[in-house]
Amino acid sequence: MVVAFGQMLRRAVRETAPLGGVNLHFSLLPRWRGAAPVQRAILAGDAETGVAVQRLLAKLDAGPVLACSRVAIGPRDTTPALLLRLTEIGAPLLADVVRQLLADAPPAESAQDESLLTYASKIDRAEGDLDFAAEDADALDRRVRAFADAPGCRASLVREGAAPMDVLVREASPEPGRAGAPGRVLAAGADGVVVAAKGGALRITRLQRVGGKDVDVRSFLNGFPIRPGDRFQRPVQRDSSASTAS
Repeated sequence: MVVAFGQMLRRAVRETAPLGGVNLHFSLLPRWRGAAPVQRAILAGDAETGVAVQRLLAKLDAGPVLACSRVAIGPRDTTPALLLRLTEIGAPLLADVVRQLLADAPPAESAQDESLLTYASKIDRAEGDLDFAAEDADALDRRVRAFADAPGCRASLVREGAAPMDVLVREASPEPGRAGAPGRVLAAGADGVVVAAKGGALRITRLQRVGGKDVDVRSFLNGFPIRPGDRFQRPVQRDSSASTAS
């Protein structure tokens, strides 16, 4: 029995268990097989996700499903919050399947429909970079909710009279009814920094200077004033060989 297991178990290991092996996966298979199903579901704007208990085979996340449970993805769900909810419903589901297997009364198995397969690839660090000229506010919001925890959502803050500063956007939300040149700061105050995107605008409410502390926007502005006309832009590209997974 494994949980969110991102490696292949050798045949000799699988065959050690007379009842076979099972894995608790954090998606509704066959959607989002692979390393980062929770982040990919949020980034894609999926309305729901869930957990699946599936048989371990010699192919990643491809075994038949023994049980599943669904949850809605809320408009403000983040990766850590959604992972917690999936764990809370997944643990008892897995325990119930194991009890049935031990009682020699296994649940019915459903083969996965390969035509519905999507793959949740490992996360490249650069996927957290925010490009206000390339994405609208809703897409940027999903990116922050998916990746703010890891690998972090980075942007370069360009302020008048100051050197560019790399910052991490920790919390944000779409701002209805606002628009402007992508990346331009439209307003800045204790309730957030409003930045124009390709479509609409994003209100940033938590920020972190790279190397500094994660703080609310009021605290950030006390140390680093931001004014209308300043800019948020995509950071300079760097080595993106490092990646992360759920």
